[in-house]
Amino acid sequence: MAKVYCFTSSYMQFAELLREYLPDVSVVNINPSSTGIVDAEEERDLLENAEVVVGDPRISATYMLRCRKLKWFHSTYAGMKILNNSSYTIEKRKIHINTHTRKSKRPSFVLTRRSTGSKLSAEYVLCYILAIERRLFQLLDYQKNKEWKMWDMSHIRTLDKVTVGLLGVGSIGEEVAKTCKERGMKVIGLVRNIDATKHKSPDVDVYLTYDKLPKLLEESDYICCLLPSTQETRNLLSGDMLAHCYRKRGVLISIGRGDVVDEESIVKAIRNKWIGGAVLDVFTEEPLSAESPLWSLPDVYITPHVSGWSRAPEFKEEIVEEFVSKFRMYQSGKPLPHIIDWEKGY
Repeated sequence: MAKVYCFTSSYMQFAELLREYLPDVSVVNINPSSTGIVDAEEERDLLENAEVVVGDPRISATYMLRCRKLKWFHSTYAGMKILNNSSYTIEKRKIHINTHTRKSKRPSFVLTRRSTGSKLSAEYVLCYILAIERRLFQLLDYQKNKEWKMWDMSHIRTLDKVTVGLLGVGSIGEEVAKTCKERGMKVIGLVRNIDATKHKSPDVDVYLTYDKLPKLLEESDYICCLLPSTQETRNLLSGDMLAHCYRKRGVLISIGRGDVVDEESIVKAIRNKWIGGAVLDVFTEEPLSAESPLWSLPDVYITPHVSGWSRAPEFKEEIVEEFVSKFRMYQSGKPLPHIIDWEKGY
């Protein structure tokens, strides 16, 4: 009987659901303690026998490279910040991977990621664009102060006058582009290589490469950062890069990886009025320190890394169904989608 080793947080009930979807497969639930330690017998079985592992990379990464027979690991995360082209970091423990040496030094197993959750992320982006465009936060302040200021609302524009710049046009970026385009917005997409873009989205009006980033910032009313964490993207928006937003004072929406722009650069951009505000779901260090000035800056809205995440039963089932589909492909020898490139880091 085929066997799958499952590393997931208890609230996910992933193993239980997986057994329902794959009755012909033995599902082994690996349940680390609060310190991340796995039972000795479970660990021995995992390291000696695991061929397929699925789960949360935060609690399984320290075992990935030690599994002698591992052929495929599927992450229940959409993002792969844990893979940073040099090491996996779990709490204070590190497993180093030198991805810039010859291929034989790189991990031999296939690593895939979750692709579900794109609609949640796209709706998060749309939610904040609508809230800002319709002055929702300002109206709430008026309500608290019992103020009737209808004339302050007289310059609201419709969404077909809005331009959204997407930094990254992967599966989430394409869903964001579709959601914005359906409401009439112009969409500009930033990609590494236009010619290498496999399936150009019909919802992206203009594609630009990284060297044209200042142009995208200058032309966008909203800058939606969806980039993965790689050597090429880290601190891409840091320093004075956001000064290019000054003409339109675009609003930064960051839901990709927090290290694309450092906290100090966002604070500087807000205080210098280079940007009109920021919606921040991800940060270089999480949780965001209570001492951070971002908490109290005007027109900054902070959420705790929840833009593409849900505990709703249907979302859990969606994640399980995606893995089951991939597992059946794996069993039949078909190529797996959403494979992470060890060299690129995404």
